[in-house]
Amino acid sequence: MRLIRFATAFALAVSLSFALDGPEWFPTRIVNIEYPLLALQSQMQGAVKIRCDVRADGSVSDCKVLSGPLLLAGAVFARIGEWKFRRGPLTASQPPEAVILTFNFRLEEPGVTSVRAATFIFEYPDTATIVSHAIRVTY
Repeated sequence: MRLIRFATAFALAVSLSFALDGPEWFPTRIVNIEYPLLALQSQMQGAVKIRCDVRADGSVSDCKVLSGPLLLAGAVFARIGEWKFRRGPLTASQPPEAVILTFNFRLEEPGVTSVRAATFIFEYPDTATIVSHAIRVTY
């Protein structure tokens, strides 16, 4: 019986801690980001960190590059305007603010085919990874 009480109290404490320390926003619509062809050709990789201002309706109003290659940031800017966010229950009455997101662009070994397909993985709450095969250069 004590174990059940302890487990219940522990679960309640963990969920309360997550609610207080968790993110203030939640993405409700995520649109895939494509790996830019020029970045593939030049075998560019790296992390792009951006700051987006979010309106009260959850849409993105403005974005700014905090760090990372501009070529990769351009691919993020091309699609980030289609994302939507929702406020968490503890911050729903507060005015909108900025969201900071990190997009990791990574290349794997050159693929066997010439099809350029990137894999987009969103890692909750604020990180995305875009993985593609490097283009095989032949002369």
